[in-house]
Amino acid sequence: INTFKEALIKQKLDTVVQKEQLLAYYESNKESFKLNKVLIQFKFVKIPKNHKDKKQWKRLLRSNKHIDLQLLAESEEQFQDSFLNDSVWVSYKKVLKELPVLKDLKTTSWMRPNSFFQKYESDGLYFIYVKELRRKNEIAPLEYIEKTLQEMILHQRKLELVHTIEDVLVDDAIKKKQFEIY
Repeated sequence: INTFKEALIKQKLDTVVQKEQLLAYYESNKESFKLNKVLIQFKFVKIPKNHKDKKQWKRLLRSNKHIDLQLLAESEEQFQDSFLNDSVWVSYKKVLKELPVLKDLKTTSWMRPNSFFQKYESDGLYFIYVKELRRKNEIAPLEYIEKTLQEMILHQRKLELVHTIEDVLVDDAIKKKQFEIY
């Protein structure tokens, strides 16, 4: 029976989750998705201290214009280090691990949305732009938990399908008198 149910589930389960379904599920269950860590969207570049285009990199890093972001991406080989994908949510702990320069700063000075700062170190100059921020116990951003939401919706569908299959099998067994109630 279990093999039969699994085969039916594989055959009948709708595995496509529409964006609207994700959003509806997210909106109706928001309180269940509180963060247990700080998340940030940011970008940074590290350049040599004596680099001549400091003002340009500063301006480009703060900008959200497509042309500026493209110019930054095309210039990536000029940086000693960089992370330019500010649409990705990253845990604060991971950022601290990758950018030890931040450990020396007080979090209140730079942990704000749309904040920018620069920090001189012995090995270079860091420009860091924090685009967005979510603190512990705030609602997780949809983009961050999207994969989890898809799995939850699919699991819910699977449970409903299993229940339906079991009901049909029991009803069929009762009709054919292949089922006894003790």
